[in-house]
Amino acid sequence: MNLQPRRSWTARYRSAEEAFTLTDVLVASAILVVVGATAMYALSLTNRNAVNARVQTAAQSVVQNQIDQILTRGPYIPTNTPPLIPDVLKNTTPAKTVPVFVDPETGVVAVSGTLTTKIEDSGATASGTPLYVLKAAVTLDYFIGPVPHKVVMNTLRAPDQ
Repeated sequence: MNLQPRRSWTARYRSAEEAFTLTDVLVASAILVVVGATAMYALSLTNRNAVNARVQTAAQSVVQNQIDQILTRGPYIPTNTPPLIPDVLKNTTPAKTVPVFVDPETGVVAVSGTLTTKIEDSGATASGTPLYVLKAAVTLDYFIGPVPHKVVMNTLRAPDQ
């Protein structure tokens, strides 16, 4: 007794008209290659943007740290005799090289930059009396590959009196 259903001759042997041609297979393969290449390009572009954002955040942290030093070092009482002025506020500091981004796995400095701090009197007065308010501009210049980047932050520092 045979339990399998009977198939007709046409069901057992398909004609060549119903199969994929070499052209169909090549076109489908080309479409898959283009989609794959586009996806790889998009992923590499996303990764590059993530690296740039990570380094930009680190650079902003370096500059913000210098701004915090300017705002918190004290006491700043320029009217005392002798005046009490922290070293960070005395004058413009020369440009110095600082690490911007250190690879967390290897500890190697991946990006370094030049940090410049410019301190000057704002010239603010009240009824002809100087207020001794200082302007500070902190600039960090760095490169990611051949592309230059810059982070600039400004602040004012008033005396502690």
